[in-house]
This record gives sequence, C-alpha cells and structure tokens, in this order.
Amino acid sequence: DTVTGLGTLAVSGTTTINTATVTSAGTQTYTGAVTLGADTTLTTTDSTVLFSSTVDSTGGARDLTVSAGTGAITFTGAVGGTAALDALALNSTGTTTLTAAVTAGSLATNAGGTTAINGGAVTTTGAQTYNDNVTLGANTALSATTTTFNGTVAGGGFNLGLTGNAVFGDATTDTVTGLGTLAVSGTTTIN
Repeated sequence: DTVTGLGTLAVSGTTTINTATVTSAGTQTYTGAVTLGADTTLTTTDSTVLFSSTVDSTGGARDLTVSAGTGAITFTGAVGGTAALDALALNSTGTTTLTAAVTAGSLATNAGGTTAINGGAVTTTGAQTYNDNVTLGANTALSATTTTFNGTVAGGGFNLGLTGNAVFGDATTDTVTGLGTLAVSGTTTIN
C-alpha cells in the first residue's frame, strides 16, 4: 500500500501507519502519537516532516525512513520509548532535530545538513552513523556498537558520553569542538 500525490499532510490525532510509503509535495505534520505497523518511508519535496508527539513500533520493530530534501525533520517526542524502532534513516540537507530520547536498532543520517541532538540520549542495538554535522543541545549519552561522526561535532559546552566504539571524522575539516567532557567506553578512532 502507498499514499502518494498529496500536497500536504496534517494529522491531529493519533496515527497508525500500516503502509510502506507516504509521499507529499509539501509538509507532513503528525501532531498526535504515531505508531508504525509496517516498515515505512515518508517523503516530501524539500518540505518539513514534523512529529509533535511520540513515535513507536507495533507488531515488532519497524524501519522508518524520512526523506525531506532540504526540509527539516523534527522529532519532538520520544522515538521508540514504548516500542523500539528498527532501522531509523533520516535524510535531510536541512536540520534534523531530536528533542527527546531515541531508541532503535540503528540510526543513520545522510550527508549535508545538521543533526541537533537536544534530547539527551540515543540508544541503538546496532550502529549510529551521523554523515552530517552534529550539534548538542544538552548533555548527551549515545549507546551503540559503533558511533561514527562523518562531519563536525559542536558540543555547545555540553558533555558527550559514548557507550561502545567511536569514530570521529572522515576528512580533515571534521572537527570536534566545544565539549565539556568526552568519554568513550570502547575503542576510539580519530581521523
């Protein structure tokens, strides 16, 4: 099943998504809690995707891919707080904001843009790969098999704690600045 050809999508109540694809030219706004009953891809044409409440899986861990072009992706509530997601892929050359805790099988962002981690914790059973620049808006704990930063990390004076292995940078311009403290429990590679 697919939902395509929409101008915009605005849902004010709770939403259960049991389809693989939701595509719109304009914004997608989910004001109430969202539950994924299927692996789902949400796509806009350079427009915002906003989740104003929680996002969870049902019937097993579900993949969520959000592709917003130059549009922003914002999660205001917890992601996977009640039932973890599986693979979480966030593709935006704008700003991706995680305002609350995230729990998933893995997390990956695309190159370009910025990921603002303001919710304090991202926990995955697999890897976390940030292919864009990362900013911290709170003391942050990331837990993964390996957390890879392929862009800059700007701490804003906040602390960053990593459980698992860490890889910082894949280019000479990838700097880590402004952290209060940096702690890594596993092996660390600084490129």
